[in-house]
Amino acid sequence: MDELFATGGCFIIGIAVVIGVVALRTIRMLYQYERGVVFTLGKYSDTRSPGVTMVVPILQSMRTVDMRIKTAEIPARRS
Repeated sequence: MDELFATGGCFIIGIAVVIGVVALRTIRMLYQYERGVVFTLGKYSDTRSPGVTMVVPILQSMRTVDMRIKTAEIPARRS
């Protein structure tokens, strides 16, 4: 009886660890200068604002887009 309980206990702990990892993967953080583009099954579904957001790990993916202005020096044109 003790062996069965010990095996069941390990199984329950394993399930709890898997659920915890999935829960941590759902939470994403976007900084003030970023926006998140969410794709559901590969198609555009939403744009997320800065802050804490949640993304379903298997069905959705999110790409971050940097909204900061980037400058580049362009050489003068000679006529």
